[in-house]
Amino acid sequence: MYLYSNGVVSVLEGKLLKKETYNKIIDAKSYNDAKRIFKELDSFVIENETIEEDKSIFDLIFKYRQNLFEFIKRESPSNQIKDFFLTPLDYDNVSCVVKNNFVNNDLYKTIEISGNIKADKIVNAVKLKNFDLILDKALKNDLKEFFEISLDNKLKNFQIDNFFKKRKFIRLKSMFDRGFLRDLINFKIDIENLSCVIRSNSLTQLKVQLLPSGNIQHEVLFSLFKKDKSVLLSLKDEDLKRIAEITLLESKQENLKKFEKLKNEFFLKKLKILSKNTQTPAPFVYYVFRKFFEIDNLQMIFSLKRNDFDEKIISSLLIEI
Repeated sequence: MYLYSNGVVSVLEGKLLKKETYNKIIDAKSYNDAKRIFKELDSFVIENETIEEDKSIFDLIFKYRQNLFEFIKRESPSNQIKDFFLTPLDYDNVSCVVKNNFVNNDLYKTIEISGNIKADKIVNAVKLKNFDLILDKALKNDLKEFFEISLDNKLKNFQIDNFFKKRKFIRLKSMFDRGFLRDLINFKIDIENLSCVIRSNSLTQLKVQLLPSGNIQHEVLFSLFKKDKSVLLSLKDEDLKRIAEITLLESKQENLKKFEKLKNEFFLKKLKILSKNTQTPAPFVYYVFRKFFEIDNLQMIFSLKRNDFDEKIISSLLIEI
């Protein structure tokens, strides 16, 4: 069932960027030199498109991200795999439109990449409160619930983000109740919740921000916030345990640096192990996430390069894919 899609990504994996290519971009003498190197990358060339001198590198990176979602829609080996990537995008897009409607009063500088639900459907659903435009029943109900809550509360951006992020992961857990996709969802939830432990300034704030439990129960997260080392013994996953240990460090800034580095490393490590089973869609999922991280790397490199960061600092922040 998965031979074709896994075969496609086995070919494409050879075009993923290598460390030496990243270094060439980082070491480029000028913006135009970096653009030239970028244009020469076979894995990123867009057919029939020329790169004008005034076209922003970030416009190009956005185009590659857009192309990746089109690849997901076109090449996913099943609707289940497609929904695994597109349903979170739908929730993020709804959150974005809601924030612009409630906080920024601008509905039209919002969605740039559509998931399963077209941008205009989401914009009109929010603007007109015509929730039937959202054909995804669960997301429609979540949007209706948000509007009911918002009647009595003046919500801020972070509260809107938090509402839809929670609903997004609840939805994903309901969609995938077993198998490697459920394992990935739980791992991502655990990572998000451990990040909350580091970033929260109080236990009350932590309780508000936490997502539904993944593999790590909320009581364990509360104990980690209180710097209780004994709860580490309850964690069976060694990678999660290493990340959880970071929450016990005193320096929040140092915690976050180590956390950001390890969370992506361990997520890809888990996916790499799963991708060995070619009788499942795991190789396809592994490739797509590596491609997302590759695009994130390019976004990071050009953002920091534009602000004259040292090359060694930029290199140290690369996600190894």
